[in-house]
Amino acid sequence: MVSTYKYAESVLDKIAPLSAGPNGQLLKRTVYAIGDNPYADIAGANAYGWNSVLVKTGVFKPRGYENHHEHPATTVVDHVEDAIRWIIAKEEKQL
Repeated sequence: MVSTYKYAESVLDKIAPLSAGPNGQLLKRTVYAIGDNPYADIAGANAYGWNSVLVKTGVFKPRGYENHHEHPATTVVDHVEDAIRWIIAKEEKQL
């Protein structure tokens, strides 16, 4: 699992210069990982300091708790569309 996130981080580092601002400065990078598996998707995202979004439509089935107890996500949503809406709202607040 770690190699997957390590590879993703290296790809993001390579394309970062393409996301430079108007004066060539690198823009602040915020990474969001959307997943349904707390042990893989969320644990990996959390380990890399990314914003983790746990969806309830797959592996994760909350039982008496909203977030996963061992690998809590930044946020928990019902569907992927809700995850996208949450990310957009969060980014708009930062502008």
